[in-house]
Amino acid sequence: CLQAVNMRLLGASPRSWQEIEGIATQILRECCPERLVVPGRVNVLKIAQEYLPRAQGVLFAVGDTPPGIEAYVLFDTPLSPPRLVLSPKTYASLLEEGPRARFTTAHEIGHAVMHLADYRRLGNVLTRRMRLEPYRSAERQADVFASRLLMPTRAFLLAVREHGPDLGVLTDIFGTSLSTTRIRLRELGVLS
Repeated sequence: CLQAVNMRLLGASPRSWQEIEGIATQILRECCPERLVVPGRVNVLKIAQEYLPRAQGVLFAVGDTPPGIEAYVLFDTPLSPPRLVLSPKTYASLLEEGPRARFTTAHEIGHAVMHLADYRRLGNVLTRRMRLEPYRSAERQADVFASRLLMPTRAFLLAVREHGPDLGVLTDIFGTSLSTTRIRLRELGVLS
């Protein structure tokens, strides 16, 4: 997911899940504050197209991606600023509120807001989930960010109080997949 040129295995700056949730919460406060307290779907496309360029200098694009890659963040190159790139297929699915495309886009927004400084410090790096502690894995951090952005704690718990831990209802409310929603319920201690 992180654009790799130099294959050194280096980790991202350590971040707690609480710190990552704070970053997601701040973006929601700026872009769609109602989603912090009212259950519903976060407009991740708006965040990618409007917030990232304004607040982070990261441009949004739809374009060809390598085989098997749905989206990526291409950090600085000598001729262009950083940009978040979605494949045409992922973008089309995002326009139709596809849960996977929503999570993928939120994941890449996480890279754009959390890992730009790491990239500038380390150069192009590739990180792998399985070889790093979760708090240093850029991929795990981006997954946690995506979950917190799409299912903000307060709004998510309000929905759970109103509807119970009904995966079908919750996935419909938040536009998330069954597996992502199940993981979030477990993280919050609603499911064991």
